[in-house]
Amino acid sequence: MIPRKDGPDLVRHASSHAISVLIGSRQVGKSTLMRMLREGLALPSESYDLENPLHLALFNEGYTSFIRQVREKLLFIDEFQYCRGISSVFKAIHDLRPEIKIYASGSSSLEIQAHLNESLVGRKRETIIYPLTIQ
Repeated sequence: MIPRKDGPDLVRHASSHAISVLIGSRQVGKSTLMRMLREGLALPSESYDLENPLHLALFNEGYTSFIRQVREKLLFIDEFQYCRGISSVFKAIHDLRPEIKIYASGSSSLEIQAHLNESLVGRKRETIIYPLTIQ
């Protein structure tokens, strides 16, 4: 895989408590970048793909259902736009379980961005992923 321009910055985010949100259009490499990041950090982690109906059901049940499943302190959540209440899950994890670091990727739709911006003020670091941004 070709290293992406945003990779080093995202690795540095690992030491930050802020939720690292990767936003971009379809097919720009968000999922691939998340996978590269997870492999590059080489820390115990858990990965959830919300295109998977089982993972999505867990998130749709809300924070308390999801947090019971978490065993690691590093989470990768892909395709978060499929979960209607994802911002409340992110907010609860950030506020109630500060030892957990979240990397999340999702759609760049204006509706989703507006909702995340409103509910996660001061809790997230957003990185916009553009196509063909390599080192």
